[in-house]
Order: sequence, then C-alpha cells, then structure tokens
Amino acid sequence: RRSSDLHYFSQQGTAAFRPDVQVLDAQGRIMVIDAKTSLADYIEACNSGCDEAARKAHLAAHAALLERQIRTLHNAGYVRKLRQENPDKEYLDIVGLFIPSDAAYAAALAEKPSLWQLAKDFNIILVSPQTLLGYLTVVSLAWRQATAEKNQLEIARQGELLLKYVNSFLVAVENLGKTLEKAQEEYQTLKKSLTESSREQNIVRPAKKLMALGIRLEERNAKKRSMFLDDSSTAG
Repeated sequence: RRSSDLHYFSQQGTAAFRPDVQVLDAQGRIMVIDAKTSLADYIEACNSGCDEAARKAHLAAHAALLERQIRTLHNAGYVRKLRQENPDKEYLDIVGLFIPSDAAYAAALAEKPSLWQLAKDFNIILVSPQTLLGYLTVVSLAWRQATAEKNQLEIARQGELLLKYVNSFLVAVENLGKTLEKAQEEYQTLKKSLTESSREQNIVRPAKKLMALGIRLEERNAKKRSMFLDDSSTAG
C-alpha cells in the first residue's frame, strides 16, 4: 500500500504470524513494527491520584509488561520467518516495538532504564509516536528523493530518444534536399541538351522536319483519296 510518500504493508501473513506493520524504505528494505503493547497499567498509574504506592506499583507493572513484550517479540522471530517466506525481499534486522504514548514510553524507561539495552540486545527498537513520526518522515523524504531522481533519469532518457529522432529526421530531410537538388540539376542538363544550338541541329530540327513531312504526306494521301472518289462517281 502507498500513502503519500510512504510504502507500507499492514496485517499481512498467516493468522498465527502476522506483523502489525511493515514499512518499505526507498532502498527496498522492510522494517517490521509490532504494536501490541498494552497501556492498561500505565493508565491505572495515572488514575491512582494521591495513592503513591498504587502509582508506583502500576508503573512497575507497566515496565514489567513492556519487558515481557520485548522478550515475546524477540521469540516471535518475525524477521527470520519473513525472510524464509519471502526470500526475494530484504528485511532489516531491527524490529520496532511501538508504544502508543510518548508519556508511557518515558515512564517505562524511567521505571526501568535497562529496558532500552535489553531491546537493543534483541535487535528491537522501542518506538513512541514521536520517534515513529521521525522515522517515517525520514523514509518519506527518501522516497521523494528517489522518485525525483527516477523522474530525472526518465526525463533524460526521453530527451535522449527525442534528440535521436530529431537527428534522424533532419538527416532524412537533408538527404531528400540533396536528392531534389540532384534531380533539378539533371533536369536542367537534359533541358539544355535539347535546346542548345549544337544539339538542336541533331534532335529538335530533324524532329520538326519529320513532323512536317508527316503532315505533307498525309495531305497528299488525302488528295489522292479525294481524286479517286471523284473519278469513281464520274464513271458511274
């Protein structure tokens, strides 16, 4: 699926194995993001009011739940399974664990700072709305840059083809002009050969004489036919 300048896949896979989101970057690499973290304990901590003990207990439970989620995500082996199912695709080694609240994200790390290192050891990055937005912004900018570069390459390719076609057309026009010029020269040469005085003695004048003789011969024959007809009518 493509949304603006982001390419991503949501809820793809089998029922037992279905990452929440897969983000495709401009280099063709895919990052898997899991978004199954619960905020129930954090919400309870926020609602504890003046009960400090209850608040601390809920925050500890919130951090413990996030730790379990990190280990569960690591054991799920999303990247390994996706690579087996799609050997033609490139998956990043890092998997994102999305925590749907910046405050809940900060509270869990404040309660148990070692969660960040634990996630890092498992090739998992803890992602809050703010950090996810930053990552997606970088991906979006990279896609825009890649699209612009692709368009520039296509413009250059089409321009090169156009120049080739124009050059071929100009060459054909030039050749046609040369052919017409040559035909005109041959025409003028032929015309001169018929009208020049030296040639006229050999071609034009004899032709005119033949035409004149032909006309005279025809006139004589016509007169003979007329005389024959007159004699015939007299004899009758």
